[in-house]
Amino acid sequence: EHYHPKPVDDSLSVYVFDTFIDNLDGNRNLFTKIEYENLCKHRLLLDNYILQNDCSFMDDFVSAYQFALERKKKTLEKIQNEVFDYNAKDTVKFSKKNFPFDLVLADLDKVWRKRIKYDILEDISKLGSNLDSLSPHFSKLEKTSKAKIFETHLCKVNSLLNSQKGLGFDLQNDFLNIFCSYFDPHTNFFS
Repeated sequence: EHYHPKPVDDSLSVYVFDTFIDNLDGNRNLFTKIEYENLCKHRLLLDNYILQNDCSFMDDFVSAYQFALERKKKTLEKIQNEVFDYNAKDTVKFSKKNFPFDLVLADLDKVWRKRIKYDILEDISKLGSNLDSLSPHFSKLEKTSKAKIFETHLCKVNSLLNSQKGLGFDLQNDFLNIFCSYFDPHTNFFS
């Protein structure tokens, strides 16, 4: 009922590329615009690579992803000990659709500060529904929540970077699962 043979063409390439990129950087805070545009050279060629049994394109994805993860780790470690101002006006954008890749390197620290501040405030808000009970204890709650949020983010980055079988192996499996899902959403690739 679900399996429908489809041609291996540009529509497959676009689906696999876009889904793969969304899995790697769904929040658009990892790859810069330039890095994304560099990976886009593969967007319409994945079908050709597959038909030619050429998986060398994965090297570009692995190196770009590894570089972005290492940069994220350095950024988080850099801002981890900063004192955040929660009284200043700030904005955070949300959307059900993905944002474009418009991150520039100069804004990376600012983007991660905003993300971490939001995560901390969200974590604190989940501790109780009464703002009056949270406000007097904000400093203590913020300190605990901040440590937890940074630990979580850094743990995720480290687990990706130090994957048991390697980042390349993990990305290739993710790629092949997305490829399989193009033909059948209930099919998984087993290494």
